[in-house]
Amino acid sequence: MKTVTFGASEIDLRKARFGLLPERYAAFAKRATMASAAGAALAAAALAFVFRWGPFSAAIGVVAAGALAAYAARAIFELAPKARAASRARRIEIEFPSVVTLAYALARGGTPIEDVFRAISAERDAYPETAREFEALVRDIDLAGADLHAAVATRALESPAEPLTRFFEGLVAVLGSGSDVQEYFRNQAESALARSETTMEKAIDNAALLAEAYVSALLVLPLLLIVIISVFAAFGAGAASVLPLIVYLMVPIGTVLFLLVVEMALPPDPLAVPAPRVGALEDVGFEVGPRQAPARARERGREIEEDDPTATGAGRGFAEVAAFARAKLRRYGEATLENPALALAVSIPVALVAGLLLHMTLPPPGPGSAGWWTRASHAIVATLVVAVAPVSVMHEIRARRLRAYEGALPEALGKLSSFNERGVGVLRSIGIVGRTTTGPLAAEFRRLTRDVAWTGNFRGALRRMRARIRTPDVSKIAMLFERASRATGNLKKVIDVAQADVARMAKLRDRKRHAMASYVMVVYVVFAVFLYVVYIVADLFHGADSFTALAASGGGRLGFGAQADPVQSRLLFFHAAVVQAAASGVVAGKLGENSMLSGLKHAVVLTLVAWAVFTAGIL
Repeated sequence: MKTVTFGASEIDLRKARFGLLPERYAAFAKRATMASAAGAALAAAALAFVFRWGPFSAAIGVVAAGALAAYAARAIFELAPKARAASRARRIEIEFPSVVTLAYALARGGTPIEDVFRAISAERDAYPETAREFEALVRDIDLAGADLHAAVATRALESPAEPLTRFFEGLVAVLGSGSDVQEYFRNQAESALARSETTMEKAIDNAALLAEAYVSALLVLPLLLIVIISVFAAFGAGAASVLPLIVYLMVPIGTVLFLLVVEMALPPDPLAVPAPRVGALEDVGFEVGPRQAPARARERGREIEEDDPTATGAGRGFAEVAAFARAKLRRYGEATLENPALALAVSIPVALVAGLLLHMTLPPPGPGSAGWWTRASHAIVATLVVAVAPVSVMHEIRARRLRAYEGALPEALGKLSSFNERGVGVLRSIGIVGRTTTGPLAAEFRRLTRDVAWTGNFRGALRRMRARIRTPDVSKIAMLFERASRATGNLKKVIDVAQADVARMAKLRDRKRHAMASYVMVVYVVFAVFLYVVYIVADLFHGADSFTALAASGGGRLGFGAQADPVQSRLLFFHAAVVQAAASGVVAGKLGENSMLSGLKHAVVLTLVAWAVFTAGIL
C-alpha cells in the first residue's frame, strides 16, 4: 500500500473520493502545511513586536508557533481522508440494503449485470455515496477498458464500507466460478435485510439507554439540584446564585450535547429523499410546474374577461390581481409543505406583534424591574410559541401525508402483483388500483395514468411521481419500475421482489415506532413530575407569603441577597419550567420520530402547559 503523504495511503485517498488525484492531494497538503507554518510564524513575530518580547523569547515563540502549525496541518491532512472515508462508509451501510434489493430485482427481471450497475450509478439523488462507487466501476469498464471481473475486484479493494466490500469480493468469486449472479444477488438482499433487522434492534436498545440517560441527567438531576439548593437557600444555608447556572446553562447545553449524541448513535430515518432531476428529454411530458403559477393566474384572468365581456377595465384588473394572489398563496402553501421552515416568513411578524401586544396589556405582577421582566418573559414565551407553532403544524401535515403514502404502498403493491399474475399489464394494473382504492397513493396512481395517457412516456411519468412524493419506499419502487422498464419488459418478477421488500421494511418501521412511543411517554411523565415539584417549590419557598414569613423569622435572604424579591425568585422557576419544556419536547421528537422538527409539537404543548401552570396557578 503506497504512502502518498503524511501517513495517508493511496487507498485511503481513493476511499475518501476527494476528487483529487493522490499526487495532487500530496502536493496541496505540502503547500498548505508550509503556508500554515509560515503564517503562524509571522503571527508570532507580529505579537512579539507588539508586546516587545526579548530576542530569545521572540525566536522561541516564532519557532514554536511555526512547528505547532505545521504539526496541526500534517495531522489534519493525514486524518482527513480516513475521516471522510469513515463518513462515507456509514452512509453506504445505510444505503446498501436498498441498493442490493434494486440489483436483485433488476437481475430477476432479466437485466444484464452491466446494465444493473449502470442503473445504480445513475441514482446519485437516492444513493449518493453508493452510486459513486458503482459510477467508478462503470467508468473503469467504459473508459478504462477493464473487464467486469477486474473492475469489480478494484471496487472491492477501494470501497470504504465493509458490506459493499464483501459484496464486491463475493461477486468476484461468483464471476470467476460462473455461478448464478441472480441467486447471489438474492442471497445478498436477504442477508442485508437480516442486518437491517439487527441494526434496528440495536437502534431501539440504544434509544432506550439514551432515554434513560436523558431522564436521569437532564430531568431528574436538575430537579434534585433545584430542590436541594432552594431548601438550603430558604434558610440562608445555601447560595441560590447557582440556580441560574442550572436553568440557563446546564439544561440548554446538556440538551444540545445530548441531541448530538443521539444523532451519532441512532441511524438516520429520513422522512423524505431528494427529488430526482426532472428535465431530461425523455422526461418531458404534460406537467405544469409550480413556477408557472403566475401564467395560470393570467390565464384565469383572461377566462374571466371572456366570461364577462361587459366587465369594466377595473373589474378585469381586480380579477387578474385576485387570481394572481391566489396562485401566489397556493405556491407558498405548497412550498411550505415541502419546507416547513418557510412558514416562519409569516409566523415571525405575527408572533412579534402578538408578543408586543401581550407585553403592553399584561398587568405587572410586582413593582420594579422584576415585574417588567416577568411581563417580558411571558411576551417572549408567547412570541416563540406563535412563531414555532405554524412550522410544527406544516411539518406534521407533511409527515402525515408522507406516512399515508408509505402505509398504503404494501397493499397497493400486493394488488399490482395479483393483477400482474392474471396477465394484466403494469400500467393497466396501476390504473385499476387507482380507480378502485382511495387515499393519497391512489390519487397519485390516477395522476400517473393520466400523465402516461397524455405523454405516452411511462418512465417520465414515474420520475415525475418520484419528484412529487419523495418518500423513501415510494421513490425506491418508482425508481425500480423505471429502471426495470428501461432495461426489460418483464416487470412481474420485479413487482414481487419490491412487494416483499416494502412489506418487511414496513414491519421494521412499525416495530421501531411502537418501541419509541414508550420513551416519549416517559419524557412526558417525568416532565409532569418536574413541573409539579418546581411549582410547589416556587410557591412554598419563594411565594410572597412564605417570603414574608421567612424574612420575619430571620431567613429572608433566600440566598438571593439582601434585596431578594419573591417575584424575581418565582420568575426564575418559571424560566426553569419553560426551558425544560422546550428541551424535553425536542428530545421527545428526536427519540420518538428521529426528527427535531417532530419534537416541535411536543415542545409547544409542554411549554403551554408550563405557562398555564405558572400564569393561572392551575396546581
